[in-house]
Amino acid sequence: MGSIKVVSFDLDDTLWEVRPVLIMAEKKVAAYLEQVCPEIGERFSVEEINQRRLELYQSRPDLHHQISRLRRESIRLLVLECGYSEQHADQIALQAFQLFIQARHEVQYFADAEHCMRELSHRYTLVALTNGNADVRRLSIGQYFDYSIKAEDIDSSKPDPAHFELTLQRYGISAMQMLHVGDHPEHDVQAAQQLGIRTVWVNRRGDAWRWGQAPDAEVESLGTLPAVIRSVE
Repeated sequence: MGSIKVVSFDLDDTLWEVRPVLIMAEKKVAAYLEQVCPEIGERFSVEEINQRRLELYQSRPDLHHQISRLRRESIRLLVLECGYSEQHADQIALQAFQLFIQARHEVQYFADAEHCMRELSHRYTLVALTNGNADVRRLSIGQYFDYSIKAEDIDSSKPDPAHFELTLQRYGISAMQMLHVGDHPEHDVQAAQQLGIRTVWVNRRGDAWRWGQAPDAEVESLGTLPAVIRSVE
């Protein structure tokens, strides 16, 4: 086995719980829209707004990996439907998204995450690979990461291998010199396994593995991760 040189991380639900972050971000957007375009709240329920965004996603393949553009465009179309001008709709959608993305980065790390990143960064090159639109460089833990890829950066989402292949190419390493850490069985573990990259499954709920080839290791807490990675080298 090759010595591990690069450790890559998923972000959402691996280093922090994403659902509370998204709920708060959505609330801030809703409050803003209530001020500048109250007709949206009058005409559409939250469920209908979410359904409109899903329908837009399904009808626009060009937005499948562009979740920031998808969110802006879905708001813009709702504003237009309420009778506002193109210019006004563009401005409202942009401001709404800026509020959203700011709140999107107000994450609460899992208790063990920051210490783990600090410790691992002394031994390995750390990389963030995410399907979400959180930018690790905007966070305090960003100082420990050398590189990051979001789905919208490369118009591709895990489990497509592009995230992993680009990382291998960037550092000129073999698959056995990389290890990926993530919570999602398919997007993280299986996607990395297909390239021969070693994996650690973050399994905080203690679920049984039932997706074929098992990961090289699993952890319930990132506090144990440095020792676990050393054990699989």
